[in-house]
Amino acid sequence: MSTSSKPLVSVIIPIYNAQDTLALCLERLYQSDYPNFEVILVDDCSTDTSPEIAKKYPARLVRMPRNQGAAAARNQGVQEAKGAILLFMDADILVERNNLSLVADDLKDAKIAGVVGLLSPKLKFSNFSSNYKNLYMHYTYSILPRSVSVFYTSFAAIRKEVFKECGGFDEKYRQATIEDIEVGERITSRGHKLVLDKRLQVEHLRHYFFDELLKTGFRRAFGIMKIMLRKKFSAEEKAGYQTSPFGYRAGIGISFFIFFSLLMWIIKGSSCYLIGAWVLYLILFLLNIDFLLYLRQERGFKFYLQSCAAIALDMFAHGLGAVYGLISYFRGKRY
Repeated sequence: MSTSSKPLVSVIIPIYNAQDTLALCLERLYQSDYPNFEVILVDDCSTDTSPEIAKKYPARLVRMPRNQGAAAARNQGVQEAKGAILLFMDADILVERNNLSLVADDLKDAKIAGVVGLLSPKLKFSNFSSNYKNLYMHYTYSILPRSVSVFYTSFAAIRKEVFKECGGFDEKYRQATIEDIEVGERITSRGHKLVLDKRLQVEHLRHYFFDELLKTGFRRAFGIMKIMLRKKFSAEEKAGYQTSPFGYRAGIGISFFIFFSLLMWIIKGSSCYLIGAWVLYLILFLLNIDFLLYLRQERGFKFYLQSCAAIALDMFAHGLGAVYGLISYFRGKRY
């Protein structure tokens, strides 16, 4: 098929010490069935062999003058892009052959400014933490409506003119954590439409240990709390960009009471506190039963039991991140 009838898609991938996944990421990308795309790799001062790997592929390699973070790297990629459609993805993502074609198909609708994909439940890693995190991300996005306010840059596309109008990624974010949430809110607050295409599923080559799982939840909640405080969202706006189900958000608050009850049981030795902790956990469990049953369906009964044990700890880490974000914000640190 002639490329002249297909809009040019500029695929922008920030890379920083991505030698373990970059080659496989690019191999899969270049197997795409879409005939008209370019790849721009923005090296954020890697100290490994990522730049050498990048040179083996027909991509344009751009070097950042100093390490500035994923947001700045993506913005630099936009400056180099020739396409009318910008597709952001990470260096640890494996696309399917038709993913770019689906993006172009979605954006035939002039009312749609951008399209977002989601992580596939398929994963090469077998350990609990990697699967729990990956399945959580898949599940939470799979139950969202088509119209969303999130711009999940593991795989997300937008019209270039809309991206530039909205000012791009906020470069004050140095880590790749919640800069995509913030820009998604900014895009939709200007009246542009983002849609979630659940056919767009990509595999994430991210390996988590349990402490990394908890730290990721802490950092994400920390950042989201600061976004909410800076922008002073209305309740409707908050609901629009949240991806976590109500049961999970409610469970974050409940987890604090569970750990408080357990602490009081240890200190005072009263069984009332232990019973209270179990009752609270039962409420948390019931609020999240659909998610936990989904995990059982995908990975079996043993994984389900492990998840029942881990979910309260994950929620507690999110809660600590939110509290720390609140304290940090009122101490004058807005980011």
